[in-house]
Amino acid sequence: MLKKSLVIVFLFAAGASASGTSSIPATAVPAATAIKLDGEFNETVWEHVPSVGDFLQREPKDGAPASFKTEVKVVYDASNIYVAVFAHDPEPSRIIGLRTRRDSSSPSDWIRIFIDSFHDRRSAFEFGVNPAGVKRDVSWSNDTNEDSGWDAVWDVSVSQGAATFGFAVAREIGRLQETDTWPLLSKSASGVVSSFGELTGLSLTQTPKRLELVPYVVGQLNTQPTEPGNPLVTSHNQKTTVGADLKYAVKPGVTLTATMNPDFGQVEADPAVVNLSGFDRRKSSAPRSSRGGRESSRSAR
Repeated sequence: MLKKSLVIVFLFAAGASASGTSSIPATAVPAATAIKLDGEFNETVWEHVPSVGDFLQREPKDGAPASFKTEVKVVYDASNIYVAVFAHDPEPSRIIGLRTRRDSSSPSDWIRIFIDSFHDRRSAFEFGVNPAGVKRDVSWSNDTNEDSGWDAVWDVSVSQGAATFGFAVAREIGRLQETDTWPLLSKSASGVVSSFGELTGLSLTQTPKRLELVPYVVGQLNTQPTEPGNPLVTSHNQKTTVGADLKYAVKPGVTLTATMNPDFGQVEADPAVVNLSGFDRRKSSAPRSSRGGRESSRSAR
């Protein structure tokens, strides 16, 4: 049977500390080597990078071996960390990738990377993507609390010596309702971030980028029947709008966000849930599973 892989590459900017449990070593990229984020691993540096693949289930069978093979490799240069995840699947045609809004949960296959850059085992940043390219980024605090509203240019202090980050990888297989993690983030554990493994051997010497600029172009074409003899009505009405979103990390924890000529048709709104009962519905602070996501709710009384 032909086996294919869902291959995903992540790029992060970084900073840090030390000590732990399961660990994965990061490999330095030679100064003359440029890593291209295209989902293809043509750079020779990847051939010599050690990988980890001993994933275990978090769901549905806590601690059981993963159904499919997953491999993770990590390299870094002076200011970036590159994480490559090889998610093997014997039936690639059954991989699920639903296209939704950014930061929305769906019963898709997912790859999620967790970085505890302060290595305090209390806080972390999560970066996720599904096969349709839908992205999620989440900030974790107090070990179990997550904030999906975090969406910024990541900027942290850089250590001049060898650094250690808390580190974890999760894979969700939609059709099996299975979540695999490295290391095991057991449902029976009292926390989430405190169960992370370690990413060791980092030596980041440059400050990451502080500016993010995302331009956009929106085209609109309206058609309508013409009225004979009426010069004010045309059959076609074309309109083009341009604009841009800007984020600038002023300092760690402070981000300037600006928009030029915003397209309000693209603005995301929290999905509403009509609650006719006498009880408020609250968001759960527990880690997400492949069975569903969180909801924003409003009560109708």
